[in-house]
Amino acid sequence: MIFCAILQFVPDDAQAVAIMDRFKQRLSPGSHVVVSHPFPGEQPGELFDEVSDVYTNTKTGSFTIRTRKQIAEFLTGTELLEPGLVPVEAWRNGAARPDFGNPSYLCGVGRLR
Repeated sequence: MIFCAILQFVPDDAQAVAIMDRFKQRLSPGSHVVVSHPFPGEQPGELFDEVSDVYTNTKTGSFTIRTRKQIAEFLTGTELLEPGLVPVEAWRNGAARPDFGNPSYLCGVGRLR
């Protein structure tokens, strides 16, 4: 199941987690779940505020940015595959060391137990 740039449009954290849980319950053990989600960075800048403002003025009406811990909750109940929950540009094999200081999208792939 692929949730790339989807859950950011669900503003309620509990509802976003519940959506993921419902999908994971319907998948077979060994299935994979892919998540990417906007992340403000550990030293947030104005860029994501500007992006959020743009989305607020669209039909979606929302754009939710979450912390690394909040994004990791979407993969609860899975075995997180290497390199873990990292910026998308650091996910591929041999990529540079992850930089969590800057705004980015975090990506993770988990295998259902």
